[in-house]
Amino acid sequence: VAGDSGSSPTTSTTVDLMLDFAMDQLGKKYVYSTEGPSSFDSSGLVYYVLKFMDVSTARCSASGFSAVDSWVMITSQGRLMPGDLVFFKSDSSDHISHTGIYIGNGKFIHASASGGSVMISSMTDYYSRNFVLARRVF
Repeated sequence: VAGDSGSSPTTSTTVDLMLDFAMDQLGKKYVYSTEGPSSFDSSGLVYYVLKFMDVSTARCSASGFSAVDSWVMITSQGRLMPGDLVFFKSDSSDHISHTGIYIGNGKFIHASASGGSVMISSMTDYYSRNFVLARRVF
């Protein structure tokens, strides 16, 4: 685990480190098919943060990350915890096409094509309606 100095950090410390690093990316430009450090698409941001956290994973699409079955699957928005990876479809498709990291209080951080950058959004309206599932890595 990143930040491990010989003693095993608690899960909350690990998640705090993950969220702090994700927050450091706020405002960086959205560019399709990029994974940092200066621009991201949604799965690129998730990959960049997971790589920082020493999570061994391939660079996947949002759909690919949603299918990693070694991570706990959460299907209810009411069970989300900070650090969970959240996955969304669009109004016009059932295919998972967007991902982000839940930060708590009904909000998540993501690289938004429509917003043009890494930003925080509320999981209301569009995102609530199109939520498919989440995966708990930590």
